[in-house]
Amino acid sequence: MAQTSVGHSMIGQILQSFGRITERDVEAALDFQRQEGGFFGEALLALGLVTREELDWGLASQFDIPYVFPDPASIDLETARMVSPEWAIRHLTLPVLRTSDTLHVVVDSPAWSDALEELETRSGLKVELGLASATKIRELIQHAFDEVVEEVPVTAMEPATVEDLVAVALSTRATCLGMSVRRGAVTGWYETHKGRIDRMPMTADSRAALDRLLSPSPGGDAAPGNHQWKGRLSAGDELIDVEVQRLVAASGEEFVFRVDQEAPRISAPERALVSELRMLVSSGVGQFLFTTNDPVVGDRLHHRLPDLTLEPPVRAVAVSDTPIHESDDLFVQVLPSTAAGRDKALRGLREFRFEAASVALDGNAEEWWSTVASVAPVLFFRPRDAAQRDYAMRSGVVWELRAETGPDGLLDWTLDQTAGV
Repeated sequence: MAQTSVGHSMIGQILQSFGRITERDVEAALDFQRQEGGFFGEALLALGLVTREELDWGLASQFDIPYVFPDPASIDLETARMVSPEWAIRHLTLPVLRTSDTLHVVVDSPAWSDALEELETRSGLKVELGLASATKIRELIQHAFDEVVEEVPVTAMEPATVEDLVAVALSTRATCLGMSVRRGAVTGWYETHKGRIDRMPMTADSRAALDRLLSPSPGGDAAPGNHQWKGRLSAGDELIDVEVQRLVAASGEEFVFRVDQEAPRISAPERALVSELRMLVSSGVGQFLFTTNDPVVGDRLHHRLPDLTLEPPVRAVAVSDTPIHESDDLFVQVLPSTAAGRDKALRGLREFRFEAASVALDGNAEEWWSTVASVAPVLFFRPRDAAQRDYAMRSGVVWELRAETGPDGLLDWTLDQTAGV
């Protein structure tokens, strides 16, 4: 089948006939399309005239394809696993059911593609399409290839971890929280935005966990008295800037953490995206671009990507040609300034069999890319300029992990193919 071109007339008529848009909406979308380019449907989306679901439904009607809402539990896993997770994520296409002569496939676009041609050839079956949203297809892919672990809810009366304490405190808009340590017993507390102090019992290992989650770490030995410093608290899916006060006495310790409201909140990718990235890694994809619209966030986040995205614990190295701030809990290698010294240092890193590396280097990527790419099987590369990005793409980097700081200050993560692929 030939590639299908989607024009505006039919989709516009369909959406108008069902009262989704007006003639004025059509004109506005056409004006936007003339100025910005792209497809008519994307113009409708950009102007907020329709939802993604309404557009997908209209496209399905135009091409006489059913718009489906498949339940993950209803798909045939053996059929779905005809393809690799990397292939399914790349094409946002998944076979879900097979009969004697037909292969039923969900797609996010009504246009016939090379991926569908490939499926038809490999299976020897007639391919029947069902149109679904990209979100729904990603959900199906995760169900088909990832083992789902049920989360056990933590009630208020059960001992909480440090991560639980911080998550609850932030959910109540608390800016001040703390821990009291007494002869091995730990109590967490936080001050609500109404000034009330709420407490919760903590797990027995919470004090030890704090040494791991707070940077700089408080450690076990400190002189009696009041100690203060600025730090960063790793709490589940977020890295939070805090002002720390530690009061040490013979009978125990008190900690107070005041959340820095001005600092960006560094949140990890959503679980579905992390699962998708891990599926790509298990499929043999090992190199990822990392980009962001906020350089400050990028500086703080880039070298923590292995811990935020890969199966813990992970042995990772942060590679840079300049010192990395706030690196107390990172294994950092600052490379020599000369080309020969840099090459020697990179080759030396290979001997340690790191599982992942985060890399940000100045200069011409062509001079060091092949050596950098061999440091670890998983590489998160943050390009310093457009030339480095282009070279990485020409060298085979297909996937880009991007963190956008939204108006609310929180991060919006995406994992997509690099532009031009």
